[in-house]
Amino acid sequence: MLTDRIILQRCARRWRKLEGSTPAVYEMLMKCQALQRRLIATTEACVGKDAQIAEQERLHLELKAVLARQPGPEAALHISALQVPPTSRSPVLLQL
Repeated sequence: MLTDRIILQRCARRWRKLEGSTPAVYEMLMKCQALQRRLIATTEACVGKDAQIAEQERLHLELKAVLARQPGPEAALHISALQVPPTSRSPVLLQL
């Protein structure tokens, strides 16, 4: 993982020597490490959010496909037109 690469044991010894000789450079190195850690954390958060977005898009497409297979309002109107109430048919039946 990237966070493991930031702090290596041999580099830590070199930085401790640097801390004693030139504190300004050591301070800049520590700031650089802190920024690298923040960058790594932000990148990992973005990767996680991208995965969530991809999952939501996949679910959206699945639901869209399911809804496309469902009958629309036109089918409901057609069915209601075919279901004529029996009272309107009774005079025709009585004439037979």
